[in-house]
Amino acid sequence: MPSKAFLYAHALISLKPSQIVWYLLRRGFRVGERCRLDVDFAPRAVNSSHRTAFLPYPMEAESAEHFRFLNRSKRFEGGVPDWQNPDMARLWSYNLHYFDYLQDPALSLAHKQAIIQDWIVRNPRGTVTAWEPYTASLRIVNWVKFALQAGDSLSPEALDSLAGQARWMRHNLELHILANHFFKNIKALMFAGHFFEEGEAQKWFAYACRQLDRELDEQQLIDGGHYERSPMYHAIFFEDLLDILNFCGHALPEALIRKLERAAVRASAFLRDLRHSNGDWPLFNDAAFGIAPEPGLLLEYSLRVLGAEALDIATQTAFKSSGYYLLGDAHKRMIIDCGETGPRYQPGHTHCDTLSYELSIGDQTIVVDTGTFDYESGPARTLDRSTAAHNTVCVDESEQSEVWGLFRVARRANPGHVEFESNSTHAGFRGSHDGYQRLAEPVRHERGVDFDGSGWTVIDRLEGKGEHTLDSYIHFHPQVHASLNGRCIELRNESGQLSATVNITGPGDVMLEAAVYHPRFGIELQNQRLRIRYRGVLPVSLSYRIEPDAGL
Repeated sequence: MPSKAFLYAHALISLKPSQIVWYLLRRGFRVGERCRLDVDFAPRAVNSSHRTAFLPYPMEAESAEHFRFLNRSKRFEGGVPDWQNPDMARLWSYNLHYFDYLQDPALSLAHKQAIIQDWIVRNPRGTVTAWEPYTASLRIVNWVKFALQAGDSLSPEALDSLAGQARWMRHNLELHILANHFFKNIKALMFAGHFFEEGEAQKWFAYACRQLDRELDEQQLIDGGHYERSPMYHAIFFEDLLDILNFCGHALPEALIRKLERAAVRASAFLRDLRHSNGDWPLFNDAAFGIAPEPGLLLEYSLRVLGAEALDIATQTAFKSSGYYLLGDAHKRMIIDCGETGPRYQPGHTHCDTLSYELSIGDQTIVVDTGTFDYESGPARTLDRSTAAHNTVCVDESEQSEVWGLFRVARRANPGHVEFESNSTHAGFRGSHDGYQRLAEPVRHERGVDFDGSGWTVIDRLEGKGEHTLDSYIHFHPQVHASLNGRCIELRNESGQLSATVNITGPGDVMLEAAVYHPRFGIELQNQRLRIRYRGVLPVSLSYRIEPDAGL
């Protein structure tokens, strides 16, 4: 692994100059943190109408005294939390301050109001965790949603606090991070500005409109996907678009309304089509289930906000800007990732998954990405981002991209030209990346996949000189049991029924290994992975064929 100085240098050269300036101002000179919280108007709800109900966020906690986030619960006497919880993961504590649970129908109105009042008393400005811009952004939106859906539910103290938080937010934008963090800042200012719509709140709204116009161009790709290229973060982005239209749509300038509606329609089509045959999204980059609303709920919400006619658009099998390609049919599907690692200046949610794929047959996902366990420093975070955690080829036990720390990337794999064709009976993919060109003896990895209606043939071409160690991985879902019979791997479901076979048609030693699967934050399941190991000179082609059982 290169030195920290080397890694920092390569991370820095990818940043925008403005990010570095804002980082120095925010972290070095603490600009904005001590701004006054009193606003130039008497806080009251001026606008309280919205098109349709927002999505609920049930915690699924054991009782009204339990708070459950990231699949971990903690009980607080009387149902009012301790706001500092060093015994829990940092992201768990952030969730406590997000206040998503104000949209949980299982909690009573009085209970929610008591939690808000307690937060105001025990979290003065500057309190760790509570007063971070991303956290404040989500809390502002959730308090406004609560006020909209529960009528006159915010006390005068809560309204004063909400206005003060929005004012603080305006002076503490995450311009040093940008990406999804800055979009949340914009949404918060838009919600607060429209909710109050007096005095300086009107300036918050006007600023948010200008930035929304710019960030829609920046953050949404031509194919409709979010530019951080995580299906989970795309779903979060999509909900943000729908929420803004739901509450603020009628107050936006006409041109921005039309632009936002077009963005939401494209985002909806992206989510609708980039799914397995069982409806799940693939877990590429930082993605997990249970953080963003599931696709079905989001698509239903989009129908209520946008109307059915707006979503009557053709399906897609190639998302060229995002780098996702679908090979298969309605019953069986492979989804390949051959996209950029994310925006150059913000690759924080990047994994080493270039040329990786997931595969499903019917209601069962067969080949999976390892997923995302947490955002904490430790072996799980390192594993989840590694090349070996994905269904691709690892060269000399090196990473495709130099992922390090929690959210950093130094030198990264760049995808090459992609060739893709698809019709009713056949689909073909050809792609490559340059991640291993930085090795002492450079290696180029090219992957070809052909679907002929009955199965997928995968051929990996590794070009270079000298001797190398190549490891090609295939990770199986925990509900899939793999058994090795020579160079054929039989995949059976939990009932023992044969689901598919993997036949190794190229060189290399074949072995089944124990592995782990992280489908949700905080959840680790045992599974199996196949490793094809080749030690020898290049060039060489590794290959295998995956074929569903004819009876399925």
